[in-house]
Amino acid sequence: MKRILVLVMILVLFMFSTCTAEGFFFGSYTVEHSLHAVAVIGDQYVLYDTIGSHYCLYRGETLLSDLSSQTNFDTNDKMQRIYRSALCVVSDEQSFYGVEMNLDKNYGTSTIKFGRGEVHRLNFEDNTTELVAELDVSPAIVKQEGSSIESMMGFIGAALSGNNLYLVFEVPFSQVESGVFFADEADIEHFALRYELGNPTPQRIPLAGGAKLIAAQGSTILYSALTADSNDVHICMLDTTTDQRTVLQTISGKEGRPANFAYDIPNAKLYYNLNGQVFEMDATGKTTLVALFPFQDIQGLFLLSGNQIGAWTTEAWELRTIDPNAKDNIVKLSVYGSLNNSLIEDFMRANPSISIVDANSDVSLIDTVLTKSSTPDVLFMHTMTDSAFIDLCERGYLLPLESEAVQSVISKMYPDVVKSVTSNGSVVALPISQTTQPMLGIDMAVWNEMNLGNAPTTWDEMFDLIERWPEILKDHRFVSLFNPELINDDARYVLFRRMLNDYEYYRRDQSEPTGYNTEIFRHLLDRFSAIDFREVFKPQLASANQTLMISDLSPSARTVDEEMTPLALKVSEGAQSYMATTLNVVAINPYSKNIEAAKAFVDYCAENLDPLARVELMPDENAPLRPDNYDRTLESQKENVAEAQRLLDACENEVDRQPLEESLASKQSILEMFEDSWIASESSIAQYRAVAEHIYVYSLDSIDISNAASLGDVINRYLSGELPAESLIGELERRYVMRAQEQN
Repeated sequence: MKRILVLVMILVLFMFSTCTAEGFFFGSYTVEHSLHAVAVIGDQYVLYDTIGSHYCLYRGETLLSDLSSQTNFDTNDKMQRIYRSALCVVSDEQSFYGVEMNLDKNYGTSTIKFGRGEVHRLNFEDNTTELVAELDVSPAIVKQEGSSIESMMGFIGAALSGNNLYLVFEVPFSQVESGVFFADEADIEHFALRYELGNPTPQRIPLAGGAKLIAAQGSTILYSALTADSNDVHICMLDTTTDQRTVLQTISGKEGRPANFAYDIPNAKLYYNLNGQVFEMDATGKTTLVALFPFQDIQGLFLLSGNQIGAWTTEAWELRTIDPNAKDNIVKLSVYGSLNNSLIEDFMRANPSISIVDANSDVSLIDTVLTKSSTPDVLFMHTMTDSAFIDLCERGYLLPLESEAVQSVISKMYPDVVKSVTSNGSVVALPISQTTQPMLGIDMAVWNEMNLGNAPTTWDEMFDLIERWPEILKDHRFVSLFNPELINDDARYVLFRRMLNDYEYYRRDQSEPTGYNTEIFRHLLDRFSAIDFREVFKPQLASANQTLMISDLSPSARTVDEEMTPLALKVSEGAQSYMATTLNVVAINPYSKNIEAAKAFVDYCAENLDPLARVELMPDENAPLRPDNYDRTLESQKENVAEAQRLLDACENEVDRQPLEESLASKQSILEMFEDSWIASESSIAQYRAVAEHIYVYSLDSIDISNAASLGDVINRYLSGELPAESLIGELERRYVMRAQEQN
């Protein structure tokens, strides 16, 4: 009871509105938006967008005013520029303020120096700013070792109360002797700078590891602190004049570590987020789910009058009405595996009653199904790294996906892709992307220039080429057969693995069980062992300026490595060639208690499949792909060229025309390059299609993964001459027999 009374008394202390700006690291920008600060007065709030250097005043979702920050001040020296960059925005009951840093950038010496900090009152009525205070920011500046470049420590948050401004920073990791976070008072991983406006010299205040500023009242602050041995978070009060620290509450981290806080002073309520869910904690410590946001990476929360709460990321923000009955209206869908944040956020916007939460990544998927556990609801798996996928799929432990949305997408995919996610005649997983395994690639332009005839199609033909290479080099001494860095042992190892992989694909693809003790594999070993790699990879190759082949090409429809054509080699003349690929798939736990929500999520994945994934998984999807926001960016680039042309046309001074001409030429060059930018071009798609007709989905089971390290050792022993070919075949055959027995 005493604890509750103390908390209530402390909460009364914070009777004025405060602002917290959390999670911004200086110089971190994004493409669309770059929001790093929010401040509130009543039902109005200010966002700072670094892309346009604008302070934006909002009420609800309505933009009331847009105040440009004067961010760039040219000097007379062409090699030097003075910049002003906003660090955060704060507020009191009457006004909004921007906290800005002055930077001196010298392009001649490649130096960056931080000048003073400044606090500017933002006057949205007449679109002006007013300097109200200067700040010494040197305690937060770090000079890079062996360099004249300065950088700012990680900025964590800010609060303004009366004449007291608090800025919280993170000490660079290298400067923390322990190397880990601790929540004791001696840890200075995070610290606050307290300024009395009018006095530029700050008081430096050590905080606990991982601390975040929540609120401030005069010389007293409220902040969160991480515990050392759990995900629990302490809510602490600090009197900065006496250094008296008090833990007021502890928030359990049983379901994850709480982050980002907002504080309702009149009602003595604390708000924090966890996986997009916002919880309310009252003075007694009782917590209630009150809001849900479609964000996986919330940077901060802010409270508005009218029972509104907002959440923001570096790219977006949204508002919600605080609802104490939100728990009754929300379905929590637990998801195992790597999540696509943008997909998750878009799904939650479309389905506001469904909350996506991370499942425990340490769970055993096999045990989950065998014990009929209801969580996780949805499974994101990779056919290479999630060894449970094969077992779950083949044993029928995944829910059949029978919706029209899934079937429509599946029907358009390559047959082997569909086969890999089908069990007992039913599709049980939705492929959402693919990654091609490394294979050989050949530069056909160089090949044709060398007039070497037809490119190899089998490993026999490849070995013929390698054996002839010393003779070919006499006429083409500046051409490297493979990656120039591959010489002797490295080349032998890489080529052997590529050959072994191709045989493994062939072996697994046979209708009848096939091991390694076969005529085909013995023949491949004989051909490989007969090659004198010291003759093939001589030191003179260091001077090569052309490369005929590479050993690590991963075919994709993307516009990369188009000069290299994938080389899918057959293990024998009558065999199939392979483009091995692995898949990212999404599936549903058949014992989930949220089947309908899980089905809705998988359907959404199917309906919103990434465009590049559609091209690579579906043979008839051949439309070229432009970068995101291509049209908008193109128009912007054209406007830049037009503006540069306008300035040049208006210039009558010959001395000034040269830099304007250079600027115009630069912008025209950028425009031309962008006009030819593609995610997937017509030619890159065509090149991918030529090899994708041999697509083969490669999956690893638990035996494969457990034997990976020992298999590498066996191969190295064989290549070093320590292990005879017969022993190698025996080791590989033993692993095949083990696999067969395990499967049976």
